[in-house]
Amino acid sequence: MTGSEQSSGIGRSREPRRPFWLQRPVAVWVIAGSAAGCVAAATAPPTRVVVVTGPPPAPIVEEITPQPQPKSIWIAGYWHWNGIQYAWIPGHWEAARRDGATWRAPRYVRNDAVYFYEPGTWWTAVAPSGGLTPATPAGVDPGGAKAFR
Repeated sequence: MTGSEQSSGIGRSREPRRPFWLQRPVAVWVIAGSAAGCVAAATAPPTRVVVVTGPPPAPIVEEITPQPQPKSIWIAGYWHWNGIQYAWIPGHWEAARRDGATWRAPRYVRNDAVYFYEPGTWWTAVAPSGGLTPATPAGVDPGGAKAFR
């Protein structure tokens, strides 16, 4: 072979290239093993609980307006923590959700000397994970958290 043939690879017998998984079998098993440990599962969105400066003001008494549609749901007014202070969100009608979700009103809870606010949200049949334990009608739950609304 001439020098130009050697540098260009002309005239060389070449073995077919092996696939990656045959070239590096250990790397493939490590990647496959770590991927097998990853499991995706559908869960409820995490509950957003916010530490606040204190309890909200007393609820504002509102008149419920006539229902606009037969399947509308009344969302009662509530105090929403905006990061600085409470702001009143007036009661209003919303269309019923097609996925069967129900409105879960905001919760205000005191645990020892710390006040927490959990914003209202729509929940499907999946039970929420985490978040605050709702207070009993007496205002105190078994865990010691006290509702202040």
